[in-house]
Amino acid sequence: MSPQPVPCHCPVCGGAVGFSVLPPVAHPLAILAWPDTERDARSLPRLPLSFVQCTRCSHVFNHEFVYPGEEYADNSMRMYNSGVSWRGHLSDLREQLLAHLPSNPTVVEIGCGSGEFLQGLCEHRPGRYIGFDPQAREEGAIGTVEIRQCLFSPLEHISELKPNLIVIRHVLEHLLDPFVLLERMAWAASLEGLDCKLFAEVPCIDVALRHGRLADFYYEHYSQFTTRSFEYLIRRAGKLMSVAHGYGDEVVFGLATLGVPAEQLESAVWTDVSLARVSGFRIKVAAQLDAMVDARKRVVIWGGVGKAASFMNYYGLDAERFPLVVDSDMRKVGSHVPGTGQLIQSIGALKDECFDVLLIPANWRVRDVMQEAERLGVRFAVALIEHEGELVDPLNVRTPYL
Repeated sequence: MSPQPVPCHCPVCGGAVGFSVLPPVAHPLAILAWPDTERDARSLPRLPLSFVQCTRCSHVFNHEFVYPGEEYADNSMRMYNSGVSWRGHLSDLREQLLAHLPSNPTVVEIGCGSGEFLQGLCEHRPGRYIGFDPQAREEGAIGTVEIRQCLFSPLEHISELKPNLIVIRHVLEHLLDPFVLLERMAWAASLEGLDCKLFAEVPCIDVALRHGRLADFYYEHYSQFTTRSFEYLIRRAGKLMSVAHGYGDEVVFGLATLGVPAEQLESAVWTDVSLARVSGFRIKVAAQLDAMVDARKRVVIWGGVGKAASFMNYYGLDAERFPLVVDSDMRKVGSHVPGTGQLIQSIGALKDECFDVLLIPANWRVRDVMQEAERLGVRFAVALIEHEGELVDPLNVRTPYL
């Protein structure tokens, strides 16, 4: 029997198809519950464990996961490894990171706990060390580390702190959308022009998958990174420098320079310029419309929903100043323009009438509208469409629409 694909959404690459890595079961929380009595332990709610592996990047995740309730928030920091091998691993990591730090660095850690890892770095390279953790026991200076009891906001805090290094250890596996956090870091660093390194570490599921080790699959670890899916994620955050394993291949860690591709930065600059341009457009078109009202021009607007309604709302074509709106689609006749309120009338109401301005918000329909107006015998002094930030006569100004 061939394996059955599972519809899902990979939090690392966005892949839409996975395959089950173990039969679906229901277990209680393994880390956050901490029941006080045997009865409490036996009566804990059972939550679905439906781990699938993404066919695109090999990431493993519980596709039926939802965050557990707030009642378990106080227990989230109780897991701790004080073993000799683990402390040796941490010491090795600090030594590797020190090689990438300048003198007097600024270092940020996301999910810092008590700040122990940052303290160790600071002992060897004095500088500014800031840890973010909403579950930290206290806020303020703890030794040489500043602890903030809040979530790290990349666009805000990278601009404020301008770090040389951001450390995120054993956090990404708990996030529903880990790439969202990393992409915002990359953008913030690029916009600030920073040479900012990212160091990330997560548990590695490779050994557990290879040997069929079930204990690793519990509810609180929504994501289970393979080496391949971890590298895939880090590459999306910037320029990958290295990926390696530690603690008997039970963890995978990597170093990258945060940043976005040049073409994305160019797009952002273009968007910013475009926004400034459009702001000027609105002022100019609004002034033209005000001038029509002041000159008591008789204006008819052809189109009452969709782009026409959008145009009228953007430029403030209210029902008091611009009451006459028609539409050639009889299904819309008798309804009102969303937001501005004009009654949408049939184009037959214009037959043999004469207007100063025929205003056509849907530029791409200008040819059809003018032909239909001519067929009905609608007379107008000028037709106007929006183009390059002003209302223009398409018969006298070159546009893509005629």
